[in-house]
Formats: sequence, structure tokens, C-alpha cells
Amino acid sequence: MSNQDETVRLTPQGKARLESQLHELKTVRRPEIASLIHDAQIGGPDALDAQYEDAKNQQAYNESKINELERILENVELIDEVSGSANVQLGSSVILRDSKGKQYKYTIVGAAEGDPSQGRLSDKSPLGQALIGRKRGETFSFAAPRGEIKFKVTKVG
Repeated sequence: MSNQDETVRLTPQGKARLESQLHELKTVRRPEIASLIHDAQIGGPDALDAQYEDAKNQQAYNESKINELERILENVELIDEVSGSANVQLGSSVILRDSKGKQYKYTIVGAAEGDPSQGRLSDKSPLGQALIGRKRGETFSFAAPRGEIKFKVTKVG
């Protein structure tokens, strides 16, 4: 993150997911890596170089991820899932239909927890930005990497 004081908008579920991931990194992964470093140190000169280097790289990555998650969690602004709003906004669940009739269901979330494959669409993504403010029944075009796609908002909840 570029600014340590940058607010990170998360749903309660997203915050819980990050807290769980942080707990795992600190209580499970950190001791595993310490054990790998210890084993590499007592493994003799042949094993030492490669194993030790790999374990130290894993340790650096793990500590970096811990720091990143701690920074995110220090600057969380919780967003509630919105129901009853006529317009798509952060926290809204939406159902879209493309021109071929295929339906997509997304919840609009902050950038830190966006994962379209899990139905969580970042409000900073191109599609997320195109959806903000839309109403049920509205049709709009979205410029996707494979070309322009038309969607109709069939439900906002």
C-alpha cells in the first residue's frame, strides 16, 4: 500500500477472512519456517546453502505478508451489505445478465477483498466502477479485455 493511513473498505466477512489468514501466518506458518531454518542449519554444509536460502526466502515473504495484513487491518472501514437500495453501491449484491442470457451474481466490495471468481467484485475494478449507481432494469456497456460487453442489471439487493 502506498499510504499507511489509507482506509481499506471491507465487509465483515472480508475482515474475518484477513484476520484468519493473519492468524495462520503467525501461529502456523511462522513456526513451520523456523523449523525449516533450524533443520537446514543442522543438515550439514551440502544441505545448508539451498535449504537455508529457501527457508529464509519463505520467512521474508511470510513476514512481509504479515506486515501487509496488519496494515490493512489497522485501517479497516467496515461496510455493510446493503439491501433495499435502488442503486448499486458498495456492499450491494447484484445480478447481471449478458446479451446471451448468462447470469452473474456479484457483491460489490472494497479493493482489498475483490475476487470475481468468488463473486466479490471490487468497486475499483472496471466492471465495479461501471456498476456503481446503476439501477435494476438498467442496461449498460462495459469495456472488457475481449471487447465490449452489454449487461442488464436484473437485481439489486
